[in-house]
Amino acid sequence: MDINMVATEFIEVNRRRRELEKREEYFKGILAEHFQSTKTLSLDTEQGRICYQASQRAEYDISVLREILPEPIFQLVTRLSVNDVLLSQLIKDGKVDGTKVERAKRVNSTYRVVVQSLPVKPSISPVRELSSQASSPEISRKTKKAQDKPKEKSKRSRKPKGSETSS
Repeated sequence: MDINMVATEFIEVNRRRRELEKREEYFKGILAEHFQSTKTLSLDTEQGRICYQASQRAEYDISVLREILPEPIFQLVTRLSVNDVLLSQLIKDGKVDGTKVERAKRVNSTYRVVVQSLPVKPSISPVRELSSQASSPEISRKTKKAQDKPKEKSKRSRKPKGSETSS
């Protein structure tokens, strides 16, 4: 198996996935507006059903919980986390002894495959031969010079396909 071919295909799949995710977010926005304006929670199509669901996440005031829960229960239901950026800065500033902190520190490594795509090169279409003017040496030289110049990259941003709205 050619690993370069696998890598090239992987990059292409990754690029297409990002494009599809952009389109998906665009359509989700349109659907959310539809569900909100029609006050409905689902839409049935021949392809399947789309639902508008709420998810809830509870947040608690830790200081209030500490006051109302017995200490063993509070310890059981709460989780302590460390702000690594802040702790590292305090060590760097000399406010905390880094050698003592190192005894409590554990570093876990997680590996993942990351894609760094190169810009997609535009495909160059074959140059059409000019009509009767093509026989003129002056026009042929200008055409040849224009063909030899590298094309500048367009800085226009493109909307995802299907993002145009119709009135």
